Amino acid sequence: MSVATQEPRNNLPIASIGLHSSNDFRAGQASYQRSLEIPNGNATQPIVVDFPHILEPQAQGDQSLSSFLASAEKLSIQPSTNAISSNAPLQDQSELRKILTASGGVVQFRNTPLRTANDFSAFMHTLAKGTGWQPHVDRGLMVLRRPHADNVATANEGPPTQEIGSHNEYGLSSHYPSYIAFFCLSAPEKGGQTPIASSLRLHNRFDTELNDYLLTITKQGIAFAIHHPRGNVENHIGGNSVFNENAFGPQDKNVQIQNLSESEKRSIVEENVKALAREGGWDENASEEDENVPVWKRKGYSGHWMPDGSFLVVQRTPGVRKHPIFKVPSYFTNVHTRFVYAGLHKPDEEKRQDEQEASAWRTNLLEFVEAQQKNQTLKPPVQLPPYLVGSHPREDDFPFSEHWIRENLRITSEEQVNVEWSVGDVLLIDNLAVQHGRKPWEGDRRLLASLWDSPFIQQASRV
Repeated sequence: MSVATQEPRNNLPIASIGLHSSNDFRAGQASYQRSLEIPNGNATQPIVVDFPHILEPQAQGDQSLSSFLASAEKLSIQPSTNAISSNAPLQDQSELRKILTASGGVVQFRNTPLRTANDFSAFMHTLAKGTGWQPHVDRGLMVLRRPHADNVATANEGPPTQEIGSHNEYGLSSHYPSYIAFFCLSAPEKGGQTPIASSLRLHNRFDTELNDYLLTITKQGIAFAIHHPRGNVENHIGGNSVFNENAFGPQDKNVQIQNLSESEKRSIVEENVKALAREGGWDENASEEDENVPVWKRKGYSGHWMPDGSFLVVQRTPGVRKHPIFKVPSYFTNVHTRFVYAGLHKPDEEKRQDEQEASAWRTNLLEFVEAQQKNQTLKPPVQLPPYLVGSHPREDDFPFSEHWIRENLRITSEEQVNVEWSVGDVLLIDNLAVQHGRKPWEGDRRLLASLWDSPFIQQASRV
């Protein structure tokens, strides 16, 4: 597998990447695109793509919103022989899905007439109507997201100085969307790019260059320790209260959290943690000794209350899933972004500036939790790095080695492509195929996000 090249390819028509030509959209070109080979189990050779693939309306100049939405509707239409059914989900055969597959799982729509959150919502619902996508309902959410329109919310409310590392959307959970789309409401003056990286290429890179790591996260899994505060913490990359409905609070809208006792609140949270673990395949009645089941699935999730009433949930997941459309393994995880949040991507002298927090990753996870429960020194929401699940359910989760951290940071950064933004742009990502992140910025950068589930992908990507 070759390392990502900086060279853009020529501006080729859609048909040149194995798709039907379109009267409504044409392939665009930008300086930040890279020519990449993307693994594809449906072909004898990797596909070569411009990453990200760019689509622009054929119509130049001012295009009405209604005309643009009509063009989008054509992209989402299913062949007459492939009617979408929620009871027996079929693979999406729309033109949009063909474009996503032929382009490695990501498409940027540029020069669109979309200008508002409602415009973006209308565009996404138009695509979803034909493809059979369903709005993703957040569970166990760590970030604050404020609604702006139907199934449209803020992407992340962390400060502009905060970098967000490479990750699949909720790759640290058993509950993740199939697709995520970002919309540029206001472009930054400087910086603010969205780095993207192929999860399919990352898997192959790790398989070749760090195979022992890949085997460990496949068999044992990764433990993500997420610290939820009791109440919302504004202007933070985390900050979502554990008692919010989209975190681990009551799912019944008739239940008012303020009317519950502390024990009732905690009971609801703990049961919702178990429900999320069950969604990932954990069975509390199964044997811990069944070595045919990966350790992360046997161990499930765990939750730990802190002295200040905040909550640390440990979510154990696989690091690899199989993409049901590309039919190749996908490096599906949030490892890189958790390293970035914990500051482990910084030079050693910068990491030492906050030795108290940086030292957390050097101990086994349960050791850290028990020490904080005895004497809580870190205020929520603490950003902990990922841990590796022990080789047996009764073994503690343990830190990554320095070598694995360095290699993770190196390989991931080499694969990233920095997508730039203009007002009206939409970046549509197949979440099982492509990771994304965020660069710091200056100016008024505002991105909105819309998350969707494909019944077929949700069912077929489980391991």
